[in-house]
Amino acid sequence: MGRRVFAPPGRARHVLATVSDMAIDPETRDELERIVAESVRQTLIQLGISTLDPLEMQKDMQHLREWRKSMESVKSKAMLTTLTVFLSGILAALWLGFRALVKG
Repeated sequence: MGRRVFAPPGRARHVLATVSDMAIDPETRDELERIVAESVRQTLIQLGISTLDPLEMQKDMQHLREWRKSMESVKSKAMLTTLTVFLSGILAALWLGFRALVKG
């Protein structure tokens, strides 16, 4: 939970790593990086994700992941409890039937 996964602003350079093998002049490269960074920023904003504080967003995503895992745990425990109650009812009915058969 304490690790930082924030990608620095120059991350667009990494995205364009495959383009770096091509013969592209520095001005074109800078323009490509600007376009990619702006496109990603606009996409995140349209999804409702603030680009001003990425670490806060990562904390929110971590919280959602923990919430999802706890809900999965609750679900599995509820299923196990339901199964246990159902099987206990069947066994109680069988036991009462057996006792009535033996006594009667």
